Amino acid sequence: MMQKSFLQRWTYCLTQLAVRGIAIILFSLRIFGSENWPREGGALVCSNHQSYFDPVIIGSSCSRRMNYLARESLFRFFLFGWLIRWYDAIPIQREGMGISGLKETMRRLKRGEMVLIFPEGTTTNGTCLIRFRTGAFVAGVPVQPVVVRLPFRHFSPTYESIYTWVFVLRMLSQFHNRLDAEFLPAYVPSDEERRDPHVYADNVRTAMALHADLGFCC
Repeated sequence: MMQKSFLQRWTYCLTQLAVRGIAIILFSLRIFGSENWPREGGALVCSNHQSYFDPVIIGSSCSRRMNYLARESLFRFFLFGWLIRWYDAIPIQREGMGISGLKETMRRLKRGEMVLIFPEGTTTNGTCLIRFRTGAFVAGVPVQPVVVRLPFRHFSPTYESIYTWVFVLRMLSQFHNRLDAEFLPAYVPSDEERRDPHVYADNVRTAMALHADLGFCC
């Protein structure tokens, strides 16, 4: 595995602890399936995507360091671009991983690192899984599925088409929020799935949806 600088390692550890503490206090975070965490070696972590909190929540729920994907356009913002570079984010194209993003993801997996992907490509309202993009599944490597749930009574914590400040205000105004993160057993592709990333992506999506009792959206 490529060595990170001492400061990078400690920054990540401190951020991980801080985010987990905040998530427990504000969202009553519960983590299930920790026995399914891959203890060593490369792992492609595949999750549903309901809010912009998902990457840091999943990263804080796992004891190992996580690599993240980020749209190329985000690297152009001075402060935020510097921040995601510090955390070793992998730049990808808006409509898919792209060749460079896929190659860098494979390099990190071969180095024994964990890479988090959101194959839906956008946030949803949490009632269903939309069709997975196939970029990361082209590699044909096993994936570690993760299901994030945001149960609510009044205002949905899932990020939908409203202004960000309205979303944050309503979240802070809600007396109680909940958040569950569940790590499912690793999904190892069959020979057919390795040959056809569309079949592989659809089957992983089906397995996650059935486990989480979610619907399917095109």
